[in-house]
Amino acid sequence: MRVLAPISRLVLGNDVNDTLMELTTAHRAVEERALPALTAADRAKIVTLRSIIGPFESGTFEPARLINKRYGHTSDGLVPHELSEIPGTRDVTLMAYDHEHPVIQEPTLGKRLTLYRPSKRYHSGDVIECLLRLAYSK
Repeated sequence: MRVLAPISRLVLGNDVNDTLMELTTAHRAVEERALPALTAADRAKIVTLRSIIGPFESGTFEPARLINKRYGHTSDGLVPHELSEIPGTRDVTLMAYDHEHPVIQEPTLGKRLTLYRPSKRYHSGDVIECLLRLAYSK
């Protein structure tokens, strides 16, 4: 992690160590225990967007995807797919949809230098609109 801090400051402009720690299974478990339990009514209002990243579909998450593959997991590049489920919610899973795709459709030159590529299958605005429509439908 100590090596990552200067690299992330150079490439991203800030230190991402805290963010990476928040993504660990142990940290997520601690945070989940600290939250009030979701009721069935709460879960019915939630729409989750998950993804499965295949080989070479995300330059950003390729190393993490390879680690998950070694252990037999499909993943979104960081989190194994089966661990990202929130039971009782409406789940949308998109193939080859990176974490950044919902917010970045047209990357700047700097973003392209980080190996980011927009989704070839989905336009970010269309995905967000569909998720909002699902969230507000019965």
